[in-house]
Amino acid sequence: MEQADALTHLTKVLFLLCWCLLNLPDYQHPCYKHVCSNFATLGSLLKLAGLSCPSQLSDMLSMVTPPSLVQLKSLPDEAPRGLWGVYLLVFEKPGCLPAIYIGSGTASQGGEGSTVGLGFTPEQLEAIAEERRERERVYQEKYRKEHLEYHKEYRKEHLEYHKEYQKSLRANPTPEFRARNNRNNIKQQPGTKLRQQQAVANKTYYCPVCKVACRDHAGLVRHNNTPKHHKKTLMGDSDYICGPCDISFKYLSAYKTHCRSKGHLERTQY
Repeated sequence: MEQADALTHLTKVLFLLCWCLLNLPDYQHPCYKHVCSNFATLGSLLKLAGLSCPSQLSDMLSMVTPPSLVQLKSLPDEAPRGLWGVYLLVFEKPGCLPAIYIGSGTASQGGEGSTVGLGFTPEQLEAIAEERRERERVYQEKYRKEHLEYHKEYRKEHLEYHKEYQKSLRANPTPEFRARNNRNNIKQQPGTKLRQQQAVANKTYYCPVCKVACRDHAGLVRHNNTPKHHKKTLMGDSDYICGPCDISFKYLSAYKTHCRSKGHLERTQY
């Protein structure tokens, strides 16, 4: 009698819950009006389902406070085989907080009884957890690799696009681009001047051939492309040397004047 009263009470709760969910004010599927047109029709459908549950479950649902772990463990572990159902699993491990898992469905063989009645041992639970951790590790490695490859390709495309965009702006500068560059130059001028002075003092950009210290890398590149640097690289410190007279000249005009001199002509004739 007690179990019948519990089932009646629980059935009423399920009826009301289903009816409230099927009659939401925001949205209602059109098919519900044909299948569950009123509360009596819904009740007859649920009665045909043949619901069954432990008698303690009704008392737990009627409690003001959530049930304790001891009360959940007091529920019977027998379950009908070959039927759909809702099951609750309590996981306990030494040194860890207990965990509760609630699921529903029908197992591929034997119904819910084959799922609930297994009686997992701590070793089996540890094996299940280890398997899940291994799957998660494999997934994370695959996801990390794909993410890095995607980020690398995206960064490459972004840099190429930004480079081409800046190149096009420098070739055809807009008034906004010029104004922004002028503002940046004015803002960075004090720091740039100090950095250039330090580079000259420390000989950061230094040409050992010409013994010239440049302000920055661009200045050193410009210096290396000058005719003076090329000439000094090929001919050394003495730009124009007269072999017979063993005299060097810095300028070409002086070298030509020397070649027309009497002393040079006398040395070259004999």
